Amino acid sequence: MLLSHQASISVVGTGRSTHSIDQSGALCWRINPETSLTEVLLVASLRTGQWGIPKGHLEHDETSVAAAVREAFEEAGAIGSATAKPVGKYTYSKGDGQTVFRVTVHLIHVVRTAEVYPEKHLRQSRWVSTADLPEQITRPMLRRFLLEFLAKSVQP
Repeated sequence: MLLSHQASISVVGTGRSTHSIDQSGALCWRINPETSLTEVLLVASLRTGQWGIPKGHLEHDETSVAAAVREAFEEAGAIGSATAKPVGKYTYSKGDGQTVFRVTVHLIHVVRTAEVYPEKHLRQSRWVSTADLPEQITRPMLRRFLLEFLAKSVQP
């Protein structure tokens, strides 16, 4: 059951309204034991195949951080500790732009990856060094968020 964090906003001059939906995202990171480089976990969208971070809707009575931890596990099997305080937010829209998604992002330091998890056979995931991360992301708002975050951080 989805948490009803939705708002309706009238778009001036268009005669139509948009809906905004809150989501939670997981910026999963680790130190690669072989290279000692900081890496970020990316997952492929089920709909488009584009690379992004694990994210999704909040369940009923679920906190943003709990949703981020759940999404990281469901989409990529990532297990670790999350920051209670979000590291930032970004927005995106789908289709005709009438639905705007507001994603609150939490850092998750991944300590291991499960061998079995709900979406293992549905989507791809991969670890990418922070240096290579920007070129992997094609979604403009997520890319901008990640570039700004990385510019402020030596490592997540």
